[in-house]
Amino acid sequence: MRNDNPYLEQVHQALPRILGMFDTNPASGTYGLGDRFRWGWKLIDFTNAKFQGAAHGLAILIQHDLLPEYLSRDAALSAIEAMFEGLTGIIEKNGSVCEAFPYEYSYGLTGFVANDMLSAILALDGVISDESRGRYIAAVRPMMGFLQYADEAHGVICNHLAGVVAAFYKWNKLTGEKFPKSAALLSRIETHLSDEGWFLEYEGADPGYQSLCTGYLADIYMLSSDETVKDMLERSLEFLAYFAHPDGSFGGVYGARNTRFLAPGAVEALADEFPVAAALAVFSRRSVAEMRFVTLASVDAHNMAPFFNSYCKAAAQYDDARTVNAVLPCHQPEPFRKHFPDAGLLIDSGDEHYTVISTHKGGVVYHFAGETAHIDTGVLLQGPAGRKVSTQGYHTGNACVIDGDTVSIGSDFTAVNNTLPSPFQFFVLRFLNMSVMRSRMIGNAIKTLIVRLLITRKRGSGATNKRTITLGRDIVVHDAQSGVQGYERVQVKRAFSAIHMASQGYWQRQDTAND
Repeated sequence: MRNDNPYLEQVHQALPRILGMFDTNPASGTYGLGDRFRWGWKLIDFTNAKFQGAAHGLAILIQHDLLPEYLSRDAALSAIEAMFEGLTGIIEKNGSVCEAFPYEYSYGLTGFVANDMLSAILALDGVISDESRGRYIAAVRPMMGFLQYADEAHGVICNHLAGVVAAFYKWNKLTGEKFPKSAALLSRIETHLSDEGWFLEYEGADPGYQSLCTGYLADIYMLSSDETVKDMLERSLEFLAYFAHPDGSFGGVYGARNTRFLAPGAVEALADEFPVAAALAVFSRRSVAEMRFVTLASVDAHNMAPFFNSYCKAAAQYDDARTVNAVLPCHQPEPFRKHFPDAGLLIDSGDEHYTVISTHKGGVVYHFAGETAHIDTGVLLQGPAGRKVSTQGYHTGNACVIDGDTVSIGSDFTAVNNTLPSPFQFFVLRFLNMSVMRSRMIGNAIKTLIVRLLITRKRGSGATNKRTITLGRDIVVHDAQSGVQGYERVQVKRAFSAIHMASQGYWQRQDTAND
């Protein structure tokens, strides 16, 4: 074990929090559950199964002898045993698990948890007894049946689909059984891989979530050596490389889901085969060590398990002696310009600057002069009754003209979607959860409506904006509005967001560097 492994440092710091999430009271009816909001605080009326997936990361630490001195191997194995026991008590009769509300029958989460529990079994090969192995496989079996006959209907979310396919591949590795759905879902992911190298996440490309998607595809590739998956990985990595910034940050509000994290498991695991992955791995290590993008240390409990697992995987694959034969775009010595028109993303790189612009989001600008960042996420207006509208709504039809060093983007002002549910609305939701939403068809329809209300809905205001950007080291951004009578511009000191997205806005070092 190396003592300079930045991933392992964060893993060891997070491990007490991970272990503290789980009910270890043998007299409790919720023994082994990781949702402390449910079993400890008793502030929610259902169990979120996501936490059980931490068994995956813990198994990797056992497999690679990376446990900290304060946690013995036997204690870690006992914790995993409890996680499987807790899981068996929260699987619905149809084989699904829940994340957001009772009787949700979440397809994506069922796939993630199944994938994590199967990954744990694979990592513990030769460590656990045949009897334990059989019990663990039996615990996951109902979930695999659900994944075969059900589907995700509230949007195209490729990282969810990739997690499900990874679960199918691992089930086949452990049992020899194949599910026909696996090939169909993998084909669907390929269908939603743009020629530009990005996977669809609701409305468009999101580098942060794509790094998670790439991790699941990496698992599939390592199990199958499938050339189609290899090609998907290569294209994905090449795309992701453009969104590593000179200051060590990654992604941002220009992405469809506004995320600023790079899940490191994939780039470390693929570094020996893909030169660009090796370059991203070097970038990732520095950023993790200096907290320059969102890391395991700053995510909340609901994202702890997937990040913990990715960091454990990265810690196990870490090799600072690896040869790196690729240069990230932000470190290229020669100026270049790269346009991804389908993604609505433009990269302009010069001797002393690196700029990322989203044309689909009204001209969101991330500009770096050296490591100094200037971030402009658009124009925010406030009108009658405090209603806020912005240019940040995601519109593939925004008028965009690139003429030499000038970029002009026309966009509509649309309402900011960040409302909170009221007690009455929660009452209505719970009534629906307990009644008609127990039908998967009706539940999926209502879930689609919720996604539209919080993420994809574009309520117009009649106001428009024309943003003109003059590219270069000393970038110039000019906005001209029309139809804004009754609205006043809100002066914002930091990047703002116009959609609901639970995984956005986690702290990174740059957020408070100048406060």
